[in-house]
Amino acid sequence: MAEALARERSRQASLSSQFVFASAGVAPSKIGAPADPRAIACVGKAGLDLSTHRTRAVDVEMLKRAHQILALDLTVRDQLLGLGPEARPRIRLLMEYAPALGVAEVADPWSGTAADYDHAFGLIQAATDRLVASLGTG
Repeated sequence: MAEALARERSRQASLSSQFVFASAGVAPSKIGAPADPRAIACVGKAGLDLSTHRTRAVDVEMLKRAHQILALDLTVRDQLLGLGPEARPRIRLLMEYAPALGVAEVADPWSGTAADYDHAFGLIQAATDRLVASLGTG
């Protein structure tokens, strides 16, 4: 959800040629699996399409190449630090871009309901909008 939104927001801000957004999981259940139907429905309401999204696992090479690595929750952030401790300065929580919300992390909605996906996506939207705005300012 975050990758699709970041791509769209950067396109809207005429920044898509300057930045690449990618998504990978620390423990995807099935590599190459499509997005969860609840995620597809959730982002579809915002005009985004996850129909071609496929899960992949993060690896050390991805961490080395990334300028910035954003985790949705503390558990994932800690797992990323374990995979690539040298990437520590570039690993942060997405919600750090929306401190006014007073929310440190986005809970993984996977075991929840469609409403949980909507709530998570709302948090992701708020932080991603501020992330993309910060990219446009240098």
